[in-house]
Amino acid sequence: MFSRSLSFRSLLLPLLSLAALAPAQTLKIFGDSDYINLVPASLGVVKQVAVGGQHVLALKSDGTVRAWGNHVFDQNDVPAGLSGVVQVATGYNHSLALKSNGTVVAWGLDDYGQSTVPAGLTGVVQIAGGIRHSVALKSDGTVVAWGGNGDNQCSVPAGLTNVVQIAAGGIHTMALKADGTVVAWGSNNYGQRTIPAGLSGVVQLSGGYFHSVALKSDGTVVAWGWNSWNQSIVPAGLTGVQSVSAGGNHTVAYKTDGSIVAWGRDYEGQISALAGLPPALSAVAGQGLNIAVLLPVGVEVDQHVIQSGGITTGRVTLVDAPGPGGANIALSAESPSVHVPATVFVPAGAHTATFPVTTDVLATPLVKSHIYAIRGGFTYSTELSLYAVSGSVGPTQWTFVGGSVSKPALYVYINSPRDSDVTLDLKSSDPRLKVPASTTIPAGEVVGRVSMEHEIVPSAQTVTLTLSFKGATLSTTDVTLRPLTGTLTFVPTEVVGGTSTTGYVQLNAALAHPLSIALTNGDATKLGVPASVAIAAGDRGGYFPVTSVAVDSVKYVPVTATVNGKAVTTKVKLIAGPTISILNVPTYAYGNQIVTGSVILREPAPVGGTTVALSKSGPISVPSTVFVPAGMSEASFPITTSDVAAAANAMVTATGGLVTISKPIEVRPVTLTAISLNTYIVTGGTTVTGTVTLATLVQVNTVIQLTSQTPGVASVPATMTIMAGSKTGTFTITTFAPGAVAKNVKITASKNGTSEYRTLKVNP
Repeated sequence: MFSRSLSFRSLLLPLLSLAALAPAQTLKIFGDSDYINLVPASLGVVKQVAVGGQHVLALKSDGTVRAWGNHVFDQNDVPAGLSGVVQVATGYNHSLALKSNGTVVAWGLDDYGQSTVPAGLTGVVQIAGGIRHSVALKSDGTVVAWGGNGDNQCSVPAGLTNVVQIAAGGIHTMALKADGTVVAWGSNNYGQRTIPAGLSGVVQLSGGYFHSVALKSDGTVVAWGWNSWNQSIVPAGLTGVQSVSAGGNHTVAYKTDGSIVAWGRDYEGQISALAGLPPALSAVAGQGLNIAVLLPVGVEVDQHVIQSGGITTGRVTLVDAPGPGGANIALSAESPSVHVPATVFVPAGAHTATFPVTTDVLATPLVKSHIYAIRGGFTYSTELSLYAVSGSVGPTQWTFVGGSVSKPALYVYINSPRDSDVTLDLKSSDPRLKVPASTTIPAGEVVGRVSMEHEIVPSAQTVTLTLSFKGATLSTTDVTLRPLTGTLTFVPTEVVGGTSTTGYVQLNAALAHPLSIALTNGDATKLGVPASVAIAAGDRGGYFPVTSVAVDSVKYVPVTATVNGKAVTTKVKLIAGPTISILNVPTYAYGNQIVTGSVILREPAPVGGTTVALSKSGPISVPSTVFVPAGMSEASFPITTSDVAAAANAMVTATGGLVTISKPIEVRPVTLTAISLNTYIVTGGTTVTGTVTLATLVQVNTVIQLTSQTPGVASVPATMTIMAGSKTGTFTITTFAPGAVAKNVKITASKNGTSEYRTLKVNP
C-alpha cells in the first residue's frame, strides 16, 4: 500500500529498475495535505515517487533521495550520504530505500521496529511499507517482514516462494506469485486478505488501509475488503488498465491511454481534481488522502504564493527532450494581472526552460491565477496566488495644535516589498490638515513618509486620514487638531497710576506663521494699550507696552486679547502712588543714638521721585518725609532717640499713597559701665583727671552727674558731657589740704539710675 511507485512498467521483474520518468516539475499531487502538495522547485530528474501518510520520497536519476512533507517523526531526514538507491517505499510515518547492492535503509517512526532493518538482510529486489510494518522481496523469491505484528502482518507464511511482487496494506501483507496467484496474511477485519475465489492471471497487487486491489493480465481490476467509501467497487466496464494503486480510502487505476480512473472517498478532492487532466505517464494513490500524477509536460513556478506586484520564475519541463530545432511551448495566464511571454523555447536535447512571471500590484484581497503551457493540443497548468497590497498609516503625532510649528509626518506601510514602485492614495477628511494626494513606496521598500501641513482651527477637530490603493481603502487613522489658545498677563499686574507695565500674550504653541492678536482696552482714559500685538513665526508669545495715568484711588481696567476667536481678559490694577510695601526700623536703640530706618516701594519711583510721609510717637524724632529718587525703590531716614531714664516704646509711621505702615522701636536708657582716675593718691592742692565710660556709643551729647563725698577736700563739677560719637568723657577733680590727717574721698558718676565710684586719697 505504501510502496507507491509512479511506474510499475514491469512488475514481474525481480528488480524494480525503473527508467527515468521526468523532472519533478511534471509531478502533481492532489488531496488534502499541504505538507506534500507543493512539490519542491528544481527537483531534478526523478525515477520513482512513493507517497506516505503525509510525506513524499522522490528517487532521483542519480540514485539519491529527496523527501518533503510532514517531518514530526524525522521521516524526511534522508540519511547523509545515501546513494545508489534503486527503489523507495513509504509507510505511514517511516521511509525505506532499496540500494543497488540489495540492502535496505530505513528511517522515521520506529515505535514497532518498522525502521529497524533485520541484520544481514541482503539480496532484496523490492520493498514495501505498511502503517507500522515493512516488507522486502528477495531475489530468491522469498519474503521478509518486520515491524508491528499485532495482526500477524509480519508472519510470512511458511514455505512461501516464487514471489515476484509484494504489497503492504495498512495492517496486512500480500504476495504475487509467478503463476499469477495471490497469497495474503495479516488483518482480515474487513476481508482484505480474503482473496476472491478463482482469482488468477494477476500481474500487480496494491494494498490500501483495509482493502486490496489486483490488476489482471487482461487489463481488468479486482478489489475486495473495506468498502465504506466504495473503494472496493470497481467501475463497470473498466478495461485497458496498466497499473493500480490502493490509497487510504480510495483506489486509482492508470490506463494504457494515459487516462486515470479513480473511485472511493473524494471529500478531499483528490479524485475530482483528475478531471480534465491531459494524458499522464502514471498515477498512484497516497497512503493518506492523496493522488500523485506524473504528466509528460509540466509547468511550474518557483513560488506559488507571492505578493502582487512581485515576480517569480516559471519553468516548463518536458519528459521527452525535443529533437533538432527545439520546441516552442505556448504560454498564457488566466488572470490579466499575471503576465508571461507568449512562448518559451526548450532547446534540442533539453528537458526544461524558464520564463519570467510578472504581476500587477493589486488591491483585491487575493487573486488566484492558472498559468498554462500548451503542447500537442493539451493544456498543462499550475496555480499562482497573489496577495494584494495591504497597508497601514501611522502619524508621528496623534494630536497637535493647528497652525503651530509642529511638523507631524505620516508613515505609510505596505505588507511586503514589491518588485516595482507602489503608488498609494492619501486623503484627509478636513482641508485644514493637508496630506499629499499620493505617495510612492519605491521597489524593495515597505515604508514611506509624507509631511502633513495644518492650519489654525477654532475648536478641537478629529481628522480621518485614509490610505487607499486603486480605489480600495487599505487603512484609516484619526488625528486630533487642537485649537490655538492663549493667556494674557501683565508684569506687573498692579501698577502706580502714571507708571507703565508690560502685557504678554502667551499661546499654547509656537506659530508656524506670523499672527496679529487684537487687543481691546476697557478704559482708554486710564490705560494706553496698542490695538494689537504681533507674534512672529516660531514664537509662542508677544509683548506689548501699557501706559497709565495717575489715579487718586484704586482702579481696575480690563484688557482683552482675542486669540483664535476667543476673548481672554485680564484686569490691570491701578493704585495711587507711590505705594509703600515695607518699613524697616530697628527693634530697639539706646537713648541719645541716631539709627537708620528705611522704606521700600512696591515699584520704582517715577520720574521726579517720590516722597513718603513719616511720623512718630514716643521718645524719638524722625524727619517729616523721606525722598525716594526716580527709578529707585528704597530710601533710608534717621531715627534719633531721646535720653530716657527707663526703657520706653516709640512708633515710626510711613505713609505712601494709600498705604500706611507703622513699626515699633524700643528706646533703652544709656547706662554707665565704669569710672576711673588717673591716680588714686595725691597730695592736697593737686588736680586729678577722672574718666567715665558708657555702655554704648552715643550720637548726641550726653550729660553725666558727678558728686564728691567731701567737696572741701576733693571738688568735682556737678555734671560732665560725653560728646556725640563717643562713649567716654573726662572731668577734673580739684583737691585741697585735708588738714593734719589724710582723707579718703569717694568720687561718684551717675546716669539714669546707674552709678560708678572710685576713692581718692588726699594726703596733707
